[in-house]
Amino acid sequence: MAEKPGFYAQAVLACAVLLLPLIKWTELPSASMFLWAEDAFTFLRQAREHGVSSFFMPYAGYLHLYPRAAAWIAAQGSPAWAPFVFAAAWWLAYALCARFVIRLTAALEMPFFWRAICVGLVFLQPHEGEVFFSVANAQWLLGFVLIGYFIWLDQRPGHSVSWLDRGVLLIAALSGPFSFLVWPVLIFRRLTEGPAYSMSREHALVVLAGLLQLGVFLSGDRVHRDDGGAFDIAVWLSVFIHLLAFCSATTWQWILSTFVLAAMGMALFKRRVFDRRVGDWSSEIAVVIASLLLLAGIWAHRFDPTQAVPMGAGNRYTWIPYGLMFVVVCWHVSRASRLVRGTLLACVLGLVMLGHRAVTRADLQYLAFADFSRKGAVTVPLNPVIADWPGWYIPLGGDKPVDPSAASFVWRASEGVPVRVSNAALDIKAGAWLIRGQASDPYIVVAVPMFCENARSVGLEVQMSRPESGWTQLFWSQNDRFGERRSLRRFYPSGPIVAQFAFRNMGRATYVRFDPADGAVDALIQSVRVHCLPGN
Repeated sequence: MAEKPGFYAQAVLACAVLLLPLIKWTELPSASMFLWAEDAFTFLRQAREHGVSSFFMPYAGYLHLYPRAAAWIAAQGSPAWAPFVFAAAWWLAYALCARFVIRLTAALEMPFFWRAICVGLVFLQPHEGEVFFSVANAQWLLGFVLIGYFIWLDQRPGHSVSWLDRGVLLIAALSGPFSFLVWPVLIFRRLTEGPAYSMSREHALVVLAGLLQLGVFLSGDRVHRDDGGAFDIAVWLSVFIHLLAFCSATTWQWILSTFVLAAMGMALFKRRVFDRRVGDWSSEIAVVIASLLLLAGIWAHRFDPTQAVPMGAGNRYTWIPYGLMFVVVCWHVSRASRLVRGTLLACVLGLVMLGHRAVTRADLQYLAFADFSRKGAVTVPLNPVIADWPGWYIPLGGDKPVDPSAASFVWRASEGVPVRVSNAALDIKAGAWLIRGQASDPYIVVAVPMFCENARSVGLEVQMSRPESGWTQLFWSQNDRFGERRSLRRFYPSGPIVAQFAFRNMGRATYVRFDPADGAVDALIQSVRVHCLPGN
């Protein structure tokens, strides 16, 4: 039996786990980081429109109780509250998952050093951060708790079940497809443990929740959807091998992943054949479930399975499988010889470092857009930003457009506002700026600063037209030097548009640069309306 660590050691481990997400931050987080696609576009919007009944609305074939509850709470107040409510909900899910992993490593009696390694591997596994900082993807954290619980902790000697545990299991079972993915675990354990494995309240909760989720899934269109493409066993096998090898993309990653998988296989073989551990099949069950989950991820991309391989494309589907596999590896190899332990430790750390990707999400100035929405309807961009209109977004401010006469001031060519251009020629046509793109990334800079004293945010509406759809970008600065950090990029269709931008006021004179297109495209800018937006 492993020596029980002291209180301070366990407290340090718990604090370290809670601080692990900081490694994924490339810079200080903004409110926009905690709003991700479905969070606001679907869950928050439907919570505002349908109230509590939105809890029972399927999305992507399932019920999503946890993010729905967070969205409903966020919908009760000002739009500016939403990212903070979602951030708190994500951190709560992360803390519950961290609590479970720490308890799990203790229940498996790992040496304390390997407990710390195992916890770190679960949360810093090779992935691009889709599961981090998104309440919509927090279901994968809770799903790991649900599946891991029934593999290792359910009916384990000395393990007690609290009402908090039951609550977490029920919420996880009603947030995504994991409840009916637990059924194979229950079947395997019943077959391997026999009558000793009895039904409990937790089983009843998960089975009933699974039946509900399965009914919702079968009644939806996800299982029947046909987007074209034929099943190719060779492609599926290739994708499965790549996923099983921790999305390896380089020779070193393939070598390290092969060693880790071989070590896991040898440990299980030794345990089953030489140690004759016939009573506990939990490790084998974990490996089988991990494989089934990887196949489920491929099935989710069944019309183009290769999308599941690159990091960042469906990478959330690997979160639970990799977590299960790392627990199995750490549990068994931690009892091996010193040479094996040291070699494996070097391999897994190398694998994690080579697979590390920081969370890169643009600061889309959500709070400034929330201020702008008090003027009228605004289309607020959400991460991930995609080349489509309107892309991922949330409408704020109702249906009434922003009143042009409410602008604090307006820039027009007819009023002789001084501007300069780059990568383009400038003409004045019918009182508007005609920017004739001569190279990629043409832009116009307003040579006079704007002053929005006592304003918390600034909103801009650029009335323009162009013959092609594509990206637009606004930069702001306290001088005439501009950088990507203080910019906002949005995709708009062709033809006449009103491009909306917002940003937090810098407190002093502000210069702006506007890129009407990425390529050498002509663009006609009729006006730039500036709204100085005071705080509440």
